[in-house]
Amino acid sequence: MNDDALDAQEQEGSMIITLTMKSDTAILDIPQNQDTLKVLCSKLAAIADVITAGQSVAVATGYSAAANQEQCAVEKAVGQMFPLEHEMWTCFQTGSCALPDIDWRSNIDSTPLSTKPLKNARRRAEALNRLYKTDQAQPCHSVWFTKHHLVYLPLVKAMARVIGAERDLVGGGILTVTQLADLQSINKILSVTGQIVSGHVSEPLVPRIYLAQTVLASRRDTLRDLIPGRKRKREA
Repeated sequence: MNDDALDAQEQEGSMIITLTMKSDTAILDIPQNQDTLKVLCSKLAAIADVITAGQSVAVATGYSAAANQEQCAVEKAVGQMFPLEHEMWTCFQTGSCALPDIDWRSNIDSTPLSTKPLKNARRRAEALNRLYKTDQAQPCHSVWFTKHHLVYLPLVKAMARVIGAERDLVGGGILTVTQLADLQSINKILSVTGQIVSGHVSEPLVPRIYLAQTVLASRRDTLRDLIPGRKRKREA
């Protein structure tokens, strides 16, 4: 990831705010290998409802199903971090670095209009979304955050590097950070679901589980089709 883009200075512009999920929305549990079919069915139904409502699976589940994929990208990202970024990242990962509170409705500033600063602000907003496990951060929030919490900027940059490494690992440069996390999450959820259902295909709850799986699989395929080359490969 180009550090110059991350360091570009924000400029004044218009503010665009899109709040897609409430901050007090309960985090949904993801399927676990030890789940019974009844528990699995309930979890999948709730996750399928999230997709049907046009919301993010990753955000709804607190990014818990994308955690393993994130760790795979961390090793690559750490090698690109400057010392202070690495120090802040380590501090955050160990829980010894608490994030400052943000009011997503009022802690905003002018969004940059020129290309490079806007790209920079968007990357930082993506990083804030991941750090705070939300999808409410927009460029106007990242501009405000940089001005008022400059000491945390190395951590934001570190997370931006992790996100970039994730995209590189899956060839998902076209996907937004939320779409990428959704794809990772759905893949994990479907994998665990398949392991649980295996050997229980005749159970009464299985058709309902299959129905929810279909919703998740449809969303997964839609996201895969956004990645260059993947759609043709799947249809070949």
